[in-house]
Amino acid sequence: MINPINISTNPIYYTNRQAKETKPANVSAPNFELSDYKTGQAILARNNISFRNLATPIEVTDKYNKKIEGKDHLDLPNVHIYEYPDTNLKLFVNLINTAEAPQYTLSTHIETNENYNTIKQTLINKILFSKFKQKNLEKFYLNTPPYTSQSQLVSTGMDYPLKINNIPNFNKILTSNNFSNKELDVAKKELINYLNSDNYRQDNYLALALYDENISSKKDIIKNIDKITIDDLKDYHTKVLQNSNIQATLTIDKSYFDTNKNDILKMLNDNIAGSFKQEPEKIKIQGKLNNKLKIVNKNDNTIKTDYLVNPDELKDYIILDILPKIFLEYSEDEQRRLNSYIDKQTEEYKTSDLEVKKSYRKILREHELNSNFITLSGEKNLNFVREPLEVFKISDKSKLSGYYYSIYSPNNSNIEELVKEQKLFFNKLEKTDISEALEKIKDNYKFYIKTVLTDDNYITSMKNLYMAQFNTDIFNIYEIIDSITQEDIKAVINKYFINQRPIVEIGNKN
Repeated sequence: MINPINISTNPIYYTNRQAKETKPANVSAPNFELSDYKTGQAILARNNISFRNLATPIEVTDKYNKKIEGKDHLDLPNVHIYEYPDTNLKLFVNLINTAEAPQYTLSTHIETNENYNTIKQTLINKILFSKFKQKNLEKFYLNTPPYTSQSQLVSTGMDYPLKINNIPNFNKILTSNNFSNKELDVAKKELINYLNSDNYRQDNYLALALYDENISSKKDIIKNIDKITIDDLKDYHTKVLQNSNIQATLTIDKSYFDTNKNDILKMLNDNIAGSFKQEPEKIKIQGKLNNKLKIVNKNDNTIKTDYLVNPDELKDYIILDILPKIFLEYSEDEQRRLNSYIDKQTEEYKTSDLEVKKSYRKILREHELNSNFITLSGEKNLNFVREPLEVFKISDKSKLSGYYYSIYSPNNSNIEELVKEQKLFFNKLEKTDISEALEKIKDNYKFYIKTVLTDDNYITSMKNLYMAQFNTDIFNIYEIIDSITQEDIKAVINKYFINQRPIVEIGNKN
């Protein structure tokens, strides 16, 4: 199961798949070697020796990082993993040479959905935001509409880098449930006001369209909000935290970290309340796909089709990263859209020198074709939609929330014709040999990832977010990319784009 990380409008995600490599332990007297890491733990447990209450982290990089040489493996000596035995915080550190301030993420995530309650979680998220705001730290806490996220995320960014001494505040707010009746009352009032506002429908138009047959009345929602007590909320949050794992990523100047290593590592674990799960129980839930064409109006001038996707492994997310390049390779509509975008960007480039503009156009095109895996033609393809408050009674098997893939379309007022044209394209692509194009795209993607993770001049915040996304798979990321075949790509196309009906967003802005 992948833990979603949604950073502002650019959701990115990471996997918690634990590697099974073991680390030998050497014993000098008597002269023999224990068989593996687990054996050592078993012996300690048998003799009632425990490191559970130690706050000093243990570096476990060798447990995950295979020492493999060759062009098909990305060597990352700059990335280190630490585990804290007392809290089970897992820490990833990327040591680089930079004058920039550190970048940081901290996240808790419920691996199972059985305890998740939309309304209680929303109230908690609003209370947590208010606590961050009291400390003037609200810009670090992810708190986007409709506030139903079951992941809590603290993240820095290019415009708001990390101050190390803020970390204990982050830890205390994110992992404690010292909520007051006053805070709960304020959160209830804010939530009800939001539910009754025009912004609520604007923020949730896509989710409400997906769940149109399962929407409860606002009267029922407010009734359920009102009846929640402070004890209900605390009990719920305690259970949530007990069924969560906790992870942090830190990208920081190497010399500064080496000089202050002990103080930094201690501070990263300060004020974490309780102990989290190392590897929470994982329940794979197959999300329901949309089986009916739906149309929604939106206040902009774009037309796009949205297809729900349910990535489960990191490999699935990488496929969704490279899929826009596949579509661009074979879709004339996508090629025209890219050319239009490049023309517009070139025209807006502030120079009267035609040769400079020509050079700029060439560089921009090269970047869009080979290097940019975040957007295409200035637009993101992979987005995230959460369940609205109205669906608090819906079971996990009926959930339509999650990631969705958007295809930006030409101005075609005939919706059925637009969807039909897309289906014809998908069916044709499924029968096309795309192996040559796929290999080139994979090579470009590997070069992009290497640049992000290892080039000291690349954006520090992006290094940190990709480290969070890849988790322990960061050490075999090339191998995962290389394992993707055209059959994998076509299976995704068949499942989500051929055998599913989209939601069509129609722009109605004059």
